[in-house]
Amino acid sequence: MSNHLAIATVTAALGRIAHAAAEASGVGSVGLEFGRPAAPGDGQTTRKVQVYLYQVTPNAALRNADLPTRGPGGNLVQRPQVALSLHYLLAFYGGQQALEPERMLGAVERDLHTRPLLTRRAIQNAIASYPELTGSNLAE
Repeated sequence: MSNHLAIATVTAALGRIAHAAAEASGVGSVGLEFGRPAAPGDGQTTRKVQVYLYQVTPNAALRNADLPTRGPGGNLVQRPQVALSLHYLLAFYGGQQALEPERMLGAVERDLHTRPLLTRRAIQNAIASYPELTGSNLAE
């Protein structure tokens, strides 16, 4: 069972995967930002990937799969778990004339399609990369 840092850990892990794939696309050095995407300025060619968690919904398939479990004495044996679906928006910025945003998007989509699950290693790397996530137990 994960603690309150689980959603932030998933966001960081997804960001690291997207960033690595975008850099492997051959466009050069790429930045990584989290948060709401903004309209790029005129002529902006700064290469970056932006990861934004725009919606969190209950997962209908798993919503009632884990109800609280109580022992014979009425004491709580297992806490209820919340099943959520996290919806992300990935935005890509770069030189339009060289089609850099589209090249980064293609590389990221290829990698996410090839590996659609977050591995324990990816989660551990995200926790190690962001000191704010110290104490996250999502990898366990």
